[in-house]
Amino acid sequence: MLEEWVESARALRLRLVEGGRWAEADRVVAEVLGRAVGVPSTTGPALAGLSYVAGGPRPGAARCPDRPDPVPPERELAMRAILLTNRGVDRAGSVELAERVLDSAAWTEAGCFWYSVMALAYAGELTSARAHCARAAATEGWARSARQRDALTLVRARLATWAGQPRQAAEELESLLARGVYPQFAGLSVAWLAAALVDLGELGRARDHFREHDLDGALDTTPDRAELLAARGALHRAEGQFLLGYQDFLACGRELDGWAVANPAVLPWRSQAALCAHALQRGPLAASLARAELVAARRWGAPRPIGRALHAAGWDSAAQLTEAAALVHGAELVQVRHDLGLLLAARGQQLAAEEAFAAAREAAAMIGNTRWAARAAPPPLTSQEGRIAALVRAGLSNKEIAARLGVVVRTVELHLSQVYRKLGVSGRSGLIRG
Repeated sequence: MLEEWVESARALRLRLVEGGRWAEADRVVAEVLGRAVGVPSTTGPALAGLSYVAGGPRPGAARCPDRPDPVPPERELAMRAILLTNRGVDRAGSVELAERVLDSAAWTEAGCFWYSVMALAYAGELTSARAHCARAAATEGWARSARQRDALTLVRARLATWAGQPRQAAEELESLLARGVYPQFAGLSVAWLAAALVDLGELGRARDHFREHDLDGALDTTPDRAELLAARGALHRAEGQFLLGYQDFLACGRELDGWAVANPAVLPWRSQAALCAHALQRGPLAASLARAELVAARRWGAPRPIGRALHAAGWDSAAQLTEAAALVHGAELVQVRHDLGLLLAARGQQLAAEEAFAAAREAAAMIGNTRWAARAAPPPLTSQEGRIAALVRAGLSNKEIAARLGVVVRTVELHLSQVYRKLGVSGRSGLIRG
C-alpha cells in the first residue's frame, strides 16, 4: 500500500539524516512527492515528516477534513523550495520555485501557499512574501476554511515581525489566540507571539504567555518544538538568564538537526547560543558556534542571517558589529547597536559610544520597544575604568587584570562596580554581552 511505503520512506529519510547523508534524504522526499501528486489528501499518504517547515503537520497528526482535493503537482515544487531552504543551498533556485508555485493556479492550495511564502521569507524576499499575503487576503473565497484563514494570519504576523513591526504582529496573534486557533497552529501561535513580545521588550507578558499555555517545561512532545524553544531561549536571554537561554537554543539545534535543517535563516540557534555563551564567559565555545553560523549564513547569502552571525562573531570587533548593523533591522538592529556602544565605551571611545547608544534608542523607538527607547546614554568611563572594562571583555579575571595593571584586586573590583553602574549592565556577563 502507498501509505506503508510512505512510512518506510519516512523512516529511511530519518536514518539518512542521522548519518549525514542529506542529499540521499532529499531524493527520498522527492520520490515520495512524485508518487503522492494527484492523490486526494483525505485518502492518500500523509506527507508530514518529510521536510521541516514551521507549522507543518507532524507524522501521526489527524487528517485535515477541509482538504479533500488531490495534491497538486505544484506541491512538489513548493516542498523542493523548502528542501533547498532547509539545506541552506541555492537561494536563487528556492526563490524561483516558490514564485513559480505562487504564480500558478495552485497558489490557493494551503500547502503550496504556506511552503512557498515561507521559502520567500527565509530567502529575505519579504516584500514579495508580503505582497502574496496581501493578494490572498484580497481574494474572495481564498480563506475558505479555518485552517487557511489562520495560516494566513500567522504568516502575515511573522512577516510583520521580521519587517520590524512587532506591535502589528503581536496584535494579530493575540486576536487569533483569543478567538481560537486551528489546532495545527496552536504551538506556533504561542511561539511567534512570544517572539514579537520579546522584540517589544514586554518580557513579563511573554513569560506569562508561556505559562498560560503550559509551555515553560521540557516541550518534549510539543508540535513546533523548535520554534517554541527558539522563542523561549530569546526570552531567557533578554531576561539575563543566559544558561537557560543557551540550553534552549542547543535543544532547538538538536531538533532541527533531526530534520536536516542547516540554514540559519530558518532559526538562528547557533548565533543565539553563541551570544549566551559569551555572557557565560565561554569564549571558545561561543566563537565556534558563531563561526559555524557565519559560514552557513554566507553560503545561503541572505543579508539578515549574515548580519545575525556577524553580531555573534563580532562581539569584540567594532568593524564586524558595524557591518552587522547594516544587514539587520528591527529588534536585532537595536541589540547590535547597543552592543557596539558597550564595546566602544569599554575602549574609551566615548563619543562614538554615545552615537551607537543613540542609534539603538532610535531603532527601539521605531519598533515600539519602550524598554530600550527610554534608556539614557551612560556617563563616560574614566581611562582606568575603560581599560578594566576592555580587559574584562577580553576574558581576563579580576586577579589577572590586577596583575596586568599593577593594582590590587580590590581596586579592580571598585572600578568594575562603577563600570557596571555607568553602563547599566548587570555584572560581568552584562558587560561581556549586554
